[in-house]
Amino acid sequence: MSAASGALRAAEVEVAQVRFAEQRDAAGQVWWGAAVDLEVDATGGGAAGRFTGEVAVELQWGVERAEAPNGVALYRARSRTAALEEGRARFRFYLPPTLVRRDQVERAPRFWAVQVTVEGEVLADSRRSVGEGISSPEALANFRRGVAQQAEANDGVLLPWYLTPFLSEGRGEVVTPVPMRSENIAPLAAP
Repeated sequence: MSAASGALRAAEVEVAQVRFAEQRDAAGQVWWGAAVDLEVDATGGGAAGRFTGEVAVELQWGVERAEAPNGVALYRARSRTAALEEGRARFRFYLPPTLVRRDQVERAPRFWAVQVTVEGEVLADSRRSVGEGISSPEALANFRRGVAQQAEANDGVLLPWYLTPFLSEGRGEVVTPVPMRSENIAPLAAP
């Protein structure tokens, strides 16, 4: 994308913070959630310079579980938005109550990683985009290989906020992006 279009370069978007916490739904069921905050630093001028192009955030979450391959059940979820405005934006993901109980999730995970893509360009990893259990670039590469090999079996389990009872929560000082949802696109009928 050209500078004239006003979209920010990927280097101007970074993972600011990732937090995990349990949250109860209206029925009192415990979900575990992750809030991924991105910081968008606009250096361009004018209104067009305050926005990114398409941004995708993928959370890769490892839950320590004896029955899982290598002792870690791997989950992933992804969300996309058409643009982010300058400032902070929060992407949220949730592990549902059945899995929280089955996997006996009682604390924030040690093994997780966030991968951010802006306009198709994958951002470099930083210490803020990986969990404490991932101690080196080699450990991160191994974790991501495991996710690529094993998480497909669990795809659809870890959910972005807009597919949970927490859809309308999280509004406030940090912007929750409007997601791009491909299931909203129906093929046109033939003339």
